[in-house]
Amino acid sequence: MMPQELATEIDADAFAMPSAAAHGEVTLAPVLDLLAAKPLHAELLRLRGDTIIVDGSQVERIGAQCAAILLSAARSWESDGQEFSLVNPSDALSRGLELLGIGLHEVGGIAPDFGDIEA
Repeated sequence: MMPQELATEIDADAFAMPSAAAHGEVTLAPVLDLLAAKPLHAELLRLRGDTIIVDGSQVERIGAQCAAILLSAARSWESDGQEFSLVNPSDALSRGLELLGIGLHEVGGIAPDFGDIEA
């Protein structure tokens, strides 16, 4: 079986699991690697048009493809005038994004706190 065939047989829920709590909530899986990219993209695309909350608390590893998908999704939601929030980012998710040159705030995470800076 070729790697492409394997990727098509993998269940999308293994990578982005809709929360039972409400529509528009997604819990990211622990491993967001190359095999997770297509299912993650499909899950986020399915939710486009709604306010979305992405829970990153379980992420242990993130690759460039999934980071790019989260970045693209955050920008897409912003251009649609919808809220895209990344909540509870794990340390591994925060570090992984940082290593890829992506700020947490760029993917809907908490904006960096610069304290009381006066202009």
